[in-house]
Amino acid sequence: MFFLKELPTKAMLDKYTSDLTSNEQKSITEALSIMRQASLLVRNIETYFSIHDLSQLRFLILIVIDRE
Repeated sequence: MFFLKELPTKAMLDKYTSDLTSNEQKSITEALSIMRQASLLVRNIETYFSIHDLSQLRFLILIVIDRE
């Protein structure tokens, strides 16, 4: 699973995106921000599941079993 602990600094982004347009740089920054939020959400879900003695895999298996 991909976890983004911290967003890259502006200096780091500028170093790797210097040849891109400002709109492309903004898109990359927004995508990284969304990925950071997704990382936090996955951690929260894992914490919730662990409280109930589940994992994502067990939860998905229960969903599949319930469908049948």
